[in-house]
Amino acid sequence: MSYRMFLDDLRPAPPGTYGLVVCRSYQHAVDVMERDGCPYFVSFDHDLGEVDGKPALTGYDVAKWMIGRDIESGGRFFPDGFRWHVHSANPVGRINIEGLFMSYFSDFCKHADKPIGTYEDWQAQQGA
Repeated sequence: MSYRMFLDDLRPAPPGTYGLVVCRSYQHAVDVMERDGCPYFVSFDHDLGEVDGKPALTGYDVAKWMIGRDIESGGRFFPDGFRWHVHSANPVGRINIEGLFMSYFSDFCKHADKPIGTYEDWQAQQGA
């Protein structure tokens, strides 16, 4: 299924965005992607509210989940031409999401002919 996703706990979807899947939480975004596959475009918010008075998982966590899924699938989760945008008002969150994707995709493109390994291998390479 080819679709676009807007991840934000509060903001309305931009006007004129027919066919945009709006997700309000980490779990909602993951559930949609588990069911429908990876969207060809995601617009990320970083801060996704609170759960039981504690900060909820973030847009950064969604991005990490997506990369983990791509690694586990041998590079087949992200569709050709995948694009993202970070509309978060949190400057550090924006930098973290953008940096994560830029790092992953630049490394992935350089090593596309080699096995990617597991998500745990990738985490170890990142010093996590």
